Amino acid sequence: MEQAKIRNALRLLREFGTRLDMPHARHIQGRLWELRPGGIRLFYFAYIHQQFVILHGYRKQSMKAPKIEIAIALRRMKELLNEE
Repeated sequence: MEQAKIRNALRLLREFGTRLDMPHARHIQGRLWELRPGGIRLFYFAYIHQQFVILHGYRKQSMKAPKIEIAIALRRMKELLNEE
């Protein structure tokens, strides 16, 4: 069931791109967004045009995104952008 929710969330991201918002996606900070399929959270950002990069995922356990999970996603985004 979770895999179906993840596939649907990714389909919505492909279809609506940067226009996707709550309840499916939520802005975290800067270029970092959170995709929200069920009890899973996937951090992503818009890379080039309508290409999105999934940076990190975790299983939701509280109302707020844990700072450590956000830090991992931000570090990965920074590493990817510095490779350009």
